This record gives sequence, C-alpha cells and structure tokens, in this order.
Amino acid sequence: MTDHRSPGTLIYTGSTKDIFAADANELLFRFSDRYSIFDWGQMPDAIPGKGVASAQFAIAFFELLEAHKIPHHYLGRGPTNDSFLVREAESNRNDPEYFQSRPTHAFVPLEVIFRLGVPVGSSLLKRYKTLQDWQRAGFDRAYSEGEKLPHPLVECTTKWEPTDRFVDATEAKKIAHLNDAEWNGLQSLASQVAVILRERFAENGAELWDGKIEIAFLPAARDDEQTRQFQVVDSLGLDEIRLTLDGRPLSKEILRQHYLSSKWFAGLQDAKQQSRDQFKKLCLSTVGGPEPLPVELLRAVTEVYRLSPALLETPRTDTREKIETLRKELQIACASFS
Repeated sequence: MTDHRSPGTLIYTGSTKDIFAADANELLFRFSDRYSIFDWGQMPDAIPGKGVASAQFAIAFFELLEAHKIPHHYLGRGPTNDSFLVREAESNRNDPEYFQSRPTHAFVPLEVIFRLGVPVGSSLLKRYKTLQDWQRAGFDRAYSEGEKLPHPLVECTTKWEPTDRFVDATEAKKIAHLNDAEWNGLQSLASQVAVILRERFAENGAELWDGKIEIAFLPAARDDEQTRQFQVVDSLGLDEIRLTLDGRPLSKEILRQHYLSSKWFAGLQDAKQQSRDQFKKLCLSTVGGPEPLPVELLRAVTEVYRLSPALLETPRTDTREKIETLRKELQIACASFS
C-alpha cells in the first residue's frame, strides 16, 4: 500500500499510463498518448489526445459498472482530464507464497478475457479446433469466424510472464489459489461485465467481440465464509477491447492490422518463436523496430480515440453526432487494409 509514500510520487510507468501515489491506499492513474501492440511496449508514435480519451473512456466504464452495482476500485476524477483516482490493490508479482496466503485487496494473478464472438483475426480458432474443444468450453457446436457466441466465454492467461500464456481452469485455480466457488465467481463477474458493455455499445451502433479486464480480490461477504469476492480494477479502453463499427475494427486492431504486413512484424514473430524472454532484443538485432505510422493514418486514429468515449454514453442527439463523425474517421483509418 502507499501509506509511506508522499502524494505525487511516481510509482510505475507503463506503456500507456503512469501511476502516482495519492492519499493513503489511493493511486492516481494518469494516461499518456503512448500505445503498445504485440507485447512490444511503447511504439514509436504518440497519438495526440489519447491520454485524455483513455481516461474519459475508463471513467465512463466505471460509472456504467456503478450503475449496475458491479464492484470496482474507481474513486473519482483526477485533477486533470487525463487522470482519475482508484483504491490501491496489492501487486505481488510471481510470488506463489503470497497467493497461498489467500490475500484480499490484491490483484488476481491472471489476465481475464471475455469473448462474445469470433472476430476476424481472433486466436480463438487456433485453440478451439474441434467440436470437443467447444463442448469442453460449454458450447453445443463449433463456431466460425464472424459468428457471435450465445453466451460469454471467459478465458485466462498468465499475467506476469514475459509473454501471456493461456491456462485451463485447473492451472488458473492453482496459480491464483482459487477454490471452486471463487473460480465460478470470477467467471460470473467477467461475464456480467461483458454483457453490460455489449448492451451499451450496441445502443450506440457498435459490436463488442472480446475484451480483457483486471480483477482483484475482496474479502468474503461474511467472516465465517471462505469464498472471497471480486472487484474490477485498473482501467478499460480501446486498448483492452475489440469493437467493430459498420464492420470496421474500432479498437487497437486498426494499429495491429497496419503492421501485420510489415517486415518488423514478421521479424517479431520469428523472435518470439526463438525466445519468450528475449524476443524484443532479438527482433531489434535482426530487423529493427517498427516504423512510425503514416501521417494520415495517425491523424484519423487520433480522431477515433478522441471520439471513442461517446460509445459509452447514454444515446442522445449529441452522442449520435459524435458517432457519425467517428464513422467517417474510422473509414479513413481502415482504408489502408480494408
């Protein structure tokens, strides 16, 4: 916790945001114009205004959760438009003994992914190849690219390994030291969040396909219970979800698609096959880093991010006007690969 840190102390700098100490057990998230794809870390361009848009998107997300009585750690807006305040959750990376103690108010050491369909480019079809694979996941048939699922599918990956790795329920429960009731509760929370988001985005004409959320433990509802509760933590924005508008990717997928045919991406994939720990260093030594974005693509992507918080607003006239402008800019942003 942050009790011993002075307010304003920089605690962490990530690829998209900086975290500062605030009051006791509180943090200030300040979002930057940086972005990251393919586990690379900071890319060469900054997207002007992305930090403000990301903060406002996340604030709208937490306010939506609050309206649906979903537990979360959001406390309120920060001193600047690119920031907000949260309750701190403990983060003990790669410390199995810590999670054996069954902590509360701590990050669950898993990345939690919800899936509502099979979008273009989804990794789902690489892992669900047979009818039996789908049946084990709770579905009565196999699904193909472009189809929506009848109910959310929740998956987990490792959280603090150099490259995220999918894990099954048995390994996920072992990593996080979850009992069966907690595992079910975690899946239920992720499914609820997925449905809430899907419905709001649909009201504004967008389709949600999948997303990634951070979850932290909360104490059991009663002292005599062994099953811990959960809350949604960190943030959510276009970097953590996959949306489409008029069939076009309205997310970081725009940026991923731009780089898929690049020499850098091919070299990165080769490097990841050779080393899970040193892939970035290996890639830099062979093909170098990514090239900057073309000027017009950067301009259009900037507008897409700027207008994106409107997608979480209650539909009204000014919201529809923003989304119409968003449609036009998205068409320009996707022109290079559509």
